[in-house]
Amino acid sequence: MKKGGDIGGYHSVAMPFLPDAEAAVEQFKTGEVTWIELSVTPDQKSIDIKNAKQLSSEELAPHINDAEPRFYLYKFGMKTVFIYCCPSKSQTKSRMVYSTCKPSVSSRIAQLGVEADKKLEFSDVEDFTHASISEEFSPKKSYAYSSPAATSSKPKTVNIGGGSHPVYGLMNDVPAIPYYFFAIIILTFFFSPGFRGCFVEGEVPRLASRKK
Repeated sequence: MKKGGDIGGYHSVAMPFLPDAEAAVEQFKTGEVTWIELSVTPDQKSIDIKNAKQLSSEELAPHINDAEPRFYLYKFGMKTVFIYCCPSKSQTKSRMVYSTCKPSVSSRIAQLGVEADKKLEFSDVEDFTHASISEEFSPKKSYAYSSPAATSSKPKTVNIGGGSHPVYGLMNDVPAIPYYFFAIIILTFFFSPGFRGCFVEGEVPRLASRKK
């Protein structure tokens, strides 16, 4: 399925609407019918009406011509859909004729007071379903993208004994080491047996020499 737009490679050819075709568009505009089928006349000089009726979305498939290209107007709820269906098995010449007159058909419908909310193209009849049309009117999902939060350029610091040392983003803050921790180490070393023994042995000879 394609959305509205001219098919490249072909020149647009204007084809006038026959009175019955214009009358069918007027019925569509007033709500008397919700579905009309338009076709190119056998002499390929004008646009004629093939079908006009009230139609529910569940009844779409049986009313699609699967052998020849066609133009359709369909009232989908409160929305108007202009549809160009070009079956893949239709004749090449027929597809070319319908493709070249598609812009003029859409333009003439607008001149008659019917503005299409959507312009769709189908190449396979099985794609022409209520679900496929409904999807065109469904809100499109949007995906929000949020960039990662910018990191601060200010270096973090590690406190050691009340001081600070810059560490650029590598470490988190470390609690300060209390001063009494160093006092405990010094006292433990001072009162250790090895330290006391060295102190006494060094002092006794020095005191004895003074007495002499």
